[in-house]
Amino acid sequence: MVFFFCWGHWLHNLIVCGCVELSGFHEGVEERTHGGQPVESRGGGGGAGFDGRPLDGDRHHAGVLRSARHGSCGAQDNGNGINMHANARAGNLYPSILIGNNLEQLLKMDRKVKSSRIRALFNRHLASLGIPKSMHCLALRLAEEFAVSSAARSPVPLPEHAPRLTDAAFLHVALVTDNVLAAAVAVASAVRSSADPARLVFHVVTDKKSYVPMHSWFALHPVSPAVVEVKGLHQFDWRDAGVIASVMRTIEEVQRTTLDYHQRDDGSVLREYRRLEASKPSTFSLLNYLKIHLPEFFPELGRVLLLDDDVVVRKDLTRLWEKDLGENIIGVVGAHGPGRDGAAICIEKTLGDHLNFTDPEVSTPSLGLQSSRCAWSWGVSIVDLDAWRRTNVTETYQLWLEKNRESGFRLWKTGSLPPALIAFDGRVQAVEPLWHLPGLGWRMPDADLLRRSAVLHFSGPRKPWLEVAFPELRELWLGHLNGSDSFLQGCGVV
Repeated sequence: MVFFFCWGHWLHNLIVCGCVELSGFHEGVEERTHGGQPVESRGGGGGAGFDGRPLDGDRHHAGVLRSARHGSCGAQDNGNGINMHANARAGNLYPSILIGNNLEQLLKMDRKVKSSRIRALFNRHLASLGIPKSMHCLALRLAEEFAVSSAARSPVPLPEHAPRLTDAAFLHVALVTDNVLAAAVAVASAVRSSADPARLVFHVVTDKKSYVPMHSWFALHPVSPAVVEVKGLHQFDWRDAGVIASVMRTIEEVQRTTLDYHQRDDGSVLREYRRLEASKPSTFSLLNYLKIHLPEFFPELGRVLLLDDDVVVRKDLTRLWEKDLGENIIGVVGAHGPGRDGAAICIEKTLGDHLNFTDPEVSTPSLGLQSSRCAWSWGVSIVDLDAWRRTNVTETYQLWLEKNRESGFRLWKTGSLPPALIAFDGRVQAVEPLWHLPGLGWRMPDADLLRRSAVLHFSGPRKPWLEVAFPELRELWLGHLNGSDSFLQGCGVV
C-alpha cells in the first residue's frame, strides 16, 4: 500500500509529492531481521533508512517530513517490523511524482510571484499617469506648425461664424481640457453622431500651456459644418472685479490644497498613498476645479452641455440639450430605478464613497446628506447657467474646499468632485441612464449596454489614449481619428 503526502499551492498550481511505502504490505520489501540494521529491498530500491536507525514517535514523523522535502521515500523501522523505503535513485518505483523542489523553494517562489504582482500593479498605475510620447510629440509638432504656418494661426472660429458663439438657437457644448487628442475625439464623435451638425457650437477652454497646440489642431482640422471656439484661460477678459476675485479665490485655494497635501506627514503608508493619489493628473488639475466657474466662462449663454474630454458620443445630443431641468441647475445621470426593494439603483458610486460621513461636518443633519444616496460625475451634463447665477453654488464649493484643507483632508481624500456633490445638493435633475455609461477605464461593459448608450465615459485609469486601455475600447476610440492624418501618423498615434 502506498501513502502520499503532498504540498500544493493554489497560486502556482504546482504540487510536490512524496511517497511512503509500508513494507509489511509490499511483496518487494523484506522486513528487518536485525534490530537497527537496514537491509536492501528485493524490489530494487535503496532500502537504507535516513540514518540507519529506527525512528519512533516524533522522530518517525520528522524523518518522513525530511524524506519528502528531499524528494525521496525513506525506509524506517517503527519498531513493529514496518519499514519505510527511500527512493533515492532515479528510475525507482514512482519517479514521475517526485517532480518538485522542496517546500522552501515553493515558498520562495510564492514570495516572488506576490512581489511581481505588486510591482505589476504599481507599474500599471504609473502607466495610467504618464502622458505617452506620441501625445508629447503631437503637441510639439502642432506648436511648431503654429509658429511657421499661417493656416495653423487662423482664427478659431472664422470671423463669419463668431456670432454663433452667443446665439441661443445653437446647441452649445463645452469642454474644459488640456488634452488635444481627447478633445479632438470628443468633438469629432459628437459631430459624427449629430442629426444636425450645423447646429453644434463647441467651446474648448484650456490653459495657457496647451492653448497653442489646441488652437493649431482645430484650425487645421475644422469640423464643418459645426463650429469650434478655442480659448485659453489667459484670454478671458473679465472686467467685473467680483468675477476676477472669485476665480482667483479658487485658483489660490487649489494651490494651497496641493501644497498642504504634499507636506502632511502622518505615517509612511499614508504618505505613500497620498503620493500615488497626488500623481493622478485629475487630482489637482486646475482645469477640473475651474468647471465651477462655467457661468463666468460663458456670461452670454443661458445653457451649456458640458462634456468631459475622455468621452465618445454615440448618439445625437439634441434630446439631452432640450431636457427640462425644472428649478434645478444641472441634469446628470446618477440613479435609475426603483429596484426590487423600491430603492434607486446607483449608476456610479454613492455619496458615502466620496465623502467621510464619520466626520460630523459631513454627517450633520443640517447639511441633509445621506451616505446611501447616489452620487454623480461630470462626464456628460446639461447645465442651466441662468439658474446657477441665481444661487451661491460657486461660493459653497469654495467654502468646502477650504474646510477640507483646514480639516487635514478629513472630509474627503482628494479630487474636485466631492465639494461639487455638496454644493449642488438639492439642485440636481436626474436624466435617463442611456445618456452616460461611465467606468470604461475600469472594466469592459456589457455589449448590449455599450451599444445602447449615448455617451461612453472612459472614467478610470485605463484611458483610451494609453497602452493599458482595453483593446476593444481603445479601437472604438481611435475610430474617431483620421488614420491618414500626417500629424497622427508622424507621432505614432495611429
